[in-house]
Amino acid sequence: MFMKIATYEYDEADNIPDSLVYKLHRMATGGASDWLDEISKTYAKDQRNCIIDFLDEMSRIEWRHQDPDLAADAASLLREIF
Repeated sequence: MFMKIATYEYDEADNIPDSLVYKLHRMATGGASDWLDEISKTYAKDQRNCIIDFLDEMSRIEWRHQDPDLAADAASLLREIF
């Protein structure tokens, strides 16, 4: 799942984890609702929680140095959605 989402916009981000953070943030803010709907229908809550864990880790190791921290923002929003 992560690879499918990440490679979708790899050319824009130049790195898979960042590409995935951008895509997940877009999903969390309503910009890619079709992807979000598909994830919600396809994966169980426990499986979706790994997305939040990934975003928390990306925030901890990389995105906390960015302004804004899109990983932390996406994690917070997706916690509410999931």
